[in-house]
Amino acid sequence: MVHLVTRAQQGDKEAFSRLVLDHHARVRAFLARYVPSRDDVFELAQEVFVAAYHGLGEFDRECDFAVWLRGIARNIALAYLRRQKRRRSRDAHATEELIRQWQEERLAGMTGEEAPPMAQLHRCIEHLERTNEPWHRLIRLRYYQQCSISEIGETMGQKESTVRVNLLRIRRSLRRCMEEAMAREELPNAQAD
Repeated sequence: MVHLVTRAQQGDKEAFSRLVLDHHARVRAFLARYVPSRDDVFELAQEVFVAAYHGLGEFDRECDFAVWLRGIARNIALAYLRRQKRRRSRDAHATEELIRQWQEERLAGMTGEEAPPMAQLHRCIEHLERTNEPWHRLIRLRYYQQCSISEIGETMGQKESTVRVNLLRIRRSLRRCMEEAMAREELPNAQAD
């Protein structure tokens, strides 16, 4: 192993390829403990080896190469999880903002042509209300009647944490529904180009 690392540090790409083959499964297994998406695990594993290749000059041959790779994988996984958290936060805020706008429109009794995202949100909410009875009630309490989390918990006989998780699931379902609808709407335009 040390011989392969030395050759790789001297620019031998064949030696580095051999190191990748020897360690790829372990790096993927490490990443899979923290990253739920199999596709993302494979992409991140590639990032680990790209970073390792560029950092070979800094590797101390007295260290264990596998431990060094795991350190790189840890840093890349942490960066990935932070990006995912920021993205989920942005998505949740965007969905919440659409729901707030939808509430305002309902309150104001808006008539006329709705903006496409708002019209789609209405359809997605109606679909959720039709297909999931507990969520129907939760949507009514939270977004129609403006009940607080604790009030909903008392009314539905649930812990506040359960209410929060279910509201999060509702927002995710709404976001997924809207993304799928927008993707369907973009398809004819893409074919026309």
